[in-house]
Amino acid sequence: MFTEDDIDPFHCVSCGVSEGDTSNLTQTVLQTNATVGCGHQFCRRCVDREFSRRNVFPCPSCRTQVKRAMLSERTLDDIQCEADTNWRRRVLKVYNKNREEFQNLLEYNNYLEEVEDIIYNIVNEEPKAEECKSQIKKYEEENKNEIVLRQSQRADKDRIIGDRIASEKREAERRKREILQEEKAILWAKRRYNQEATQVSLGVR
Repeated sequence: MFTEDDIDPFHCVSCGVSEGDTSNLTQTVLQTNATVGCGHQFCRRCVDREFSRRNVFPCPSCRTQVKRAMLSERTLDDIQCEADTNWRRRVLKVYNKNREEFQNLLEYNNYLEEVEDIIYNIVNEEPKAEECKSQIKKYEEENKNEIVLRQSQRADKDRIIGDRIASEKREAERRKREILQEEKAILWAKRRYNQEATQVSLGVR
């Protein structure tokens, strides 16, 4: 597992060129060895040089083996954020209890904290990561009916909220049209009044 102290996210660990460097007339884009690797980054020139010699090369910083399939032009933060989002969605789909199912707020907060610990351990590949994955699978199998029921109830609530928002939007549009019609009527009345006043002043009426 790589740590922030091991990684300079803005420089190639082989040649030291910085992210966004334009000295070579083209902007440098670093590639991250983080799919299954160490998380260190390399510029395209160093990557092409190494892969022209061999199919796999050792990271010059930590000696982790680097394969082309492991590299991504996404930053380490991008990869971590994507992993967090994906796993959060998967975990919360299973651990989907509501506040009403707990006797008090403390129990509910402890439940939420446990869920966050599971997500953190998996996303950051902590020693307990595999244990947490097994825990999720076991929990899902043991509570399948309740999980599906909550998902259905949540979908119904979301649908009701969506219908309410759509209804409020239609009502706002209707009121907007009424206001525009009222403004047009007032404008027409003012114009008619001005025309009649002009006619009176000219002795036409």
